[in-house]
Amino acid sequence: MEEEKTSKTPSKLIPIKQFYTEAEASVYVAKLQDSGIRSLLQNETAYTVLPVGEQGIRLFVLEEDVELAQDIIYQMDTNMRTEPDESFHDADHEDIEYQRKLKMGNSNNRLILIAIIITILLLAYVYYLGTSGQTIR
Repeated sequence: MEEEKTSKTPSKLIPIKQFYTEAEASVYVAKLQDSGIRSLLQNETAYTVLPVGEQGIRLFVLEEDVELAQDIIYQMDTNMRTEPDESFHDADHEDIEYQRKLKMGNSNNRLILIAIIITILLLAYVYYLGTSGQTIR
C-alpha cells in the first residue's frame, strides 16, 4: 500500500543548467530527449523576446533524472570547450606550386590594372589638350 503512494507522488523539477540563447538551450534539450530524459525550459519565449535579467533560460529535469542529465550535460559542455582537431601537414611540392600560381595571378592582375589606369589618364590628358584649343606638336 505504501508503494502505491510513493509511485503516485509527483516528481520535482530540478533546475540543472542556464542558457542565454534559445538555440543553445534547444541543442541540450534535444540531446537529453534522445537519451530518454524529459526536460522543460523556463523563460524560453520571454528571454528570447526581451533578454533582460540574470535568470536567462533555465533547463529543468525530473528529480530522478538529475544525475544522468548532469552527466550528459557535462559531456556536452566538455565537447564544446575542446578545440576541434585540425589536420596540419607540411607543405609539399604541389602546395608550394599552387601558392606560387596564386601569387603570380595577383601580380599579373595588378600590372593590368596599372596599365589600364595609365591608359585612361593619357587619354584624358589628350582629350583635355584637344578641348582647350592647344595642339600637340
